[in-house]
Formats: sequence, structure tokens, C-alpha cells
Amino acid sequence: MTQAQEQSSAKNGSSNLLATRMTAVLAVLAALSSGRWGASNLQAILEQGKVNDAWSFYQAKSVKRHGLEQTRDLLHALGEGESGARGEAFRKLESSMNDNAKREAEEGTKIMEDAKNFNIRRNRLVENSFWLEISFACLQLGVILCTIAAGTKFRLGLPAGVALGALGVLLFINGLHTFVHAPASWYQGTGQAMGYDPSRNAAK
Repeated sequence: MTQAQEQSSAKNGSSNLLATRMTAVLAVLAALSSGRWGASNLQAILEQGKVNDAWSFYQAKSVKRHGLEQTRDLLHALGEGESGARGEAFRKLESSMNDNAKREAEEGTKIMEDAKNFNIRRNRLVENSFWLEISFACLQLGVILCTIAAGTKFRLGLPAGVALGALGVLLFINGLHTFVHAPASWYQGTGQAMGYDPSRNAAK
């Protein structure tokens, strides 16, 4: 074997070793990204449950408040012109219904704020999941290209795999901390239907 052949063989062996190591590193990172992606999806589902529960509770409070207000108005109408003990009883009941209606309104407002906060967190988790999903795809493609480069003479596979792996790592970091936000239309889509719309519900 000539010196040139020996150098070429050593170079090929070094490239194959590097490709193999990069494959292992990217596979580990892909597994981490996949785990965080699944965890983010699960947290989003749990947060959506909180949104649904809060909205149901708010609706119940709203129905109860309307019932108290109607009862208060009816007592006011019945008590008009009444005097003595009968009139005093109507006024006390009317005042009691009014106080209860105000309390239900205050509690409903707090529940509405809780629902808004739950919804904001759900949307944040859905966005995180979006970035982590793309990160996982890039890392997996990097693994595939590095694997091909390690077993064949397709040398462009290694730099391409490393580039995709680096992109996947950046997306993974962004999925954890969200330094760059994506337009909501990119990751919500049909999932927007299960979201909470405070402006629409507040009018009810």
C-alpha cells in the first residue's frame, strides 16, 4: 500500500469515526427533544383541562348571578307600595339577593382571570411543543445523514447532518425558553377551536 493510499485510508477511517460519534450524539439529543416534546404536549392537555373547568365554573356562576338578579328585581317589584313588616321583609330579601349577586359577580371575575391565565399558559406550551417537534425532526434527519455518511462514501452527509443537528439544538433551546416566537397560525391551526376566547365569553 502506497503512502497516498495509507493517508486516504486513515482519512476515511477518521471521517467514519467522526460520523459514528456524531450519529450517537445526535441520537441522544433527538431522544431528549422527543421526551420534552411529549411532556410539553401532556402539560398543554392538562392546562386545557383547567381552562375547560374554569370556563364551566364561570358559566355556572353567571347563571346563578342572573337568577339572583332576577329574584332581586322581582322582590323589588313586589315590595313597591308595601309598608310595615311586609315591606321591610321584601326590602331585606331584596338587599340579600343584591349582595349575593354582587358576590357571584366578583367570584366570576376572578374565575375569568384564572381561565385567561390558564389559556395563556396552554398556548405557550403548544408553541413550545411546536418548536420541539421541529427540533426532533431536524435531529432525526441529522442522525440519518450521519449514519449514511458513516456507512458509505457520501461525504456530504456528515456536514449536512451536523448542520441539521446544530439547527435542531437551536430549535430545542428555543422550545425550552422561547426566545423567538412563531406566529400563532403556525402552531395553533385547528387546535384554536379548543382554545378559550375571553373576549367572546365575557360578553355572555
